[in-house]
Amino acid sequence: MFDTINGGLAAMVLISVLPVGLLQTWAAVDIDENNHDFTAPLVRHAEELERGYGATTRFVLLGSVASSQYVRPLTRVFGDHLLFPPSFVGRGDMSRGAILLRAARDGVELDYAPVEGAIRRGPRTPRLEARSTRRSGNPPSPD
Repeated sequence: MFDTINGGLAAMVLISVLPVGLLQTWAAVDIDENNHDFTAPLVRHAEELERGYGATTRFVLLGSVASSQYVRPLTRVFGDHLLFPPSFVGRGDMSRGAILLRAARDGVELDYAPVEGAIRRGPRTPRLEARSTRRSGNPPSPD
């Protein structure tokens, strides 16, 4: 069984070749908080997680929180225990990824804040400064 964009939070089965029909199914789903085909499975799986783990668990959204397509449906389910890293505000995908990689490399957990009521949009933040020391022989990648 394959998961789809409208399949909710279930784990994706790793396969080597994606069938064209599966890609067409994904492409047909409008990622929008008002699209029931997108939100219904997302909310259903979030509710299962909420029932299984409840208010004692922190659910962390590591993608963009600037738009509402994930934020609104997930906040309705998780409330104040849906968190995000405030350091992500004003950053694009690559910059957020760089923050995650640096935190993992340094063994440091990011700071988190509730999504609910947070300032989720801000001015574009300056680029991260390049690290001067590298642990591997790989050249530094741009942030």
